[in-house]
Amino acid sequence: MALINSQSIIEGGLIPTMSTLASTTNTFNNGGNEFILIENSSEANVVIQVIALTTSVESPLYGDLEKSNATLLIPAGNTATIGTFPVSAYNGNDGIVTFTLTAITGVKIAILYIG
Repeated sequence: MALINSQSIIEGGLIPTMSTLASTTNTFNNGGNEFILIENSSEANVVIQVIALTTSVESPLYGDLEKSNATLLIPAGNTATIGTFPVSAYNGNDGIVTFTLTAITGVKIAILYIG
C-alpha cells in the first residue's frame, strides 16, 4: 500500500504524472476536492472502489441514510475519473482515503485537484 501524492491543476494547466501501483490497495490525503484519474491500458476491465468510512447517518429530517463505497468499472483500454470525496464520509482521522483496484497490471493513476 502506498500514499499517492496529489497534483494541482492550475490556470496554466497540468500534464499529470501517472503512477504505476505496487499494490491493489492505496491511499491519498483528501481535502474534499481530490479526484482520481485512472488509465486502464490492460486488456481486462478494472474496478476501482473508494472506501466510505461513514456508511450511515441518522438525519432528523430524512431518517436513517446509507452511504456506499464509490465504485467504478473502467473498461479495458479506457481512461476514467472518480470523485470528489466528501471528507465527512471518506476520510479517516488522519485525513487519508483508501481505495482498491481489482488489478494493477496496465493501470496507472493520478490524484488530482483544482488548485
